[in-house]
Amino acid sequence: MTRLAYLDLIGGVAGDMLLAALIDAGADAEAVFQALRGAGLANRGPRAETVMRHGIRALHIAGTPATDQSPRTLAEILAIVERVGLPANVSARATEVFRRLAGAEARAHGRPIEGVHLHEAGDDDAIFDVVGVLLALDDLGIDEVRSSPVPLGGGRSRTGMTWPGPATLELLRELPVSGPPPMGEATTPTGAALVASVATSFGEAPSMTLSRTGYGAGTRDSPEGPNIVRVLVGETSKGWTLESGVRLFEANVDDLAPQLLADAAEALFRAGALDVWQTPIVMKRGRLAVTLSALAATDSADTVRQAFFQSTTTLGVRENPVQRAVLAREIVSVDVRGLRVRVKRAYLEGQIVTNMPEHADLDQVAREYGVPIRQVWSEAMAAIHLEMEGSDER
Repeated sequence: MTRLAYLDLIGGVAGDMLLAALIDAGADAEAVFQALRGAGLANRGPRAETVMRHGIRALHIAGTPATDQSPRTLAEILAIVERVGLPANVSARATEVFRRLAGAEARAHGRPIEGVHLHEAGDDDAIFDVVGVLLALDDLGIDEVRSSPVPLGGGRSRTGMTWPGPATLELLRELPVSGPPPMGEATTPTGAALVASVATSFGEAPSMTLSRTGYGAGTRDSPEGPNIVRVLVGETSKGWTLESGVRLFEANVDDLAPQLLADAAEALFRAGALDVWQTPIVMKRGRLAVTLSALAATDSADTVRQAFFQSTTTLGVRENPVQRAVLAREIVSVDVRGLRVRVKRAYLEGQIVTNMPEHADLDQVAREYGVPIRQVWSEAMAAIHLEMEGSDER
């Protein structure tokens, strides 16, 4: 069973709204607030209060840390996060969120990420919200997060810039979004960074057995609609995870030697591609050619794109956002003739469905002992079966 949280971004999303919704859905507020006291943030006694927004009961986080601190660099923010003493998985996620925030600011203002100073997104309030949300997800035991499209909002800020701001738009690149309503700053940079980091897919609410719901409110009580985030928590037994944030890159190549195409595929892997393959095609005038394809996470897109241009003769690369369904997996190992062979093991609904020995390890054993790799593969499979039988007996 997979424990799932679906974020229904009815009135947009900000960090405090999301934290309040998760607490309303059952996360231990006192445990979250107690953990955050180790960060040394300038708080005023955080608490979850019941409020009404457009006739709907919701929780609102009050007494959160003071804002308007001096702008902070990414390194300064990460030092504060490290001071909290978070669980490893929460710390890694918090680092990812703030790297996204700093990267978005850097792109929006044309500066290197090391030189960016975060204002509102780096103050105590934002750190409290980001770490609090991640602690609440961990407390609820959430395995996967999915989200509705992210509302952009509308109208203009006091400076004359239309909502959302440039950094928020940078954070929402490659993600499904929707226009107003609501008007105003529907989605804050912190809210956008959290959703972009934790959500694996976007769309309608998924099929699941619903166990809990939670409502988190923003500060405004807008007459045009409820300024709330709703969280649905439940279980699904599909056995796989839908991953967003993946792009498919393709280029048709008809003037590169086969050896160089193989080198190009290796270059794409080194650039961060998740998978690379070649497909024979026939182009105009009957020319035999190859479509070179690569899957890559969004954060590797630039390096993979560059590898296409550096390692092939193509003048253009097609790319599209895709989703992929991914089984839970782990790497185990077995002993074959005294040497370690890694095995990629995959699970569907808790049951092992794939045990695949790593070919490079099989090749090493075959070379070491001067035997056919097919024989080593058979020995590895036998070792896997023995290992599984031993696990069942235990």
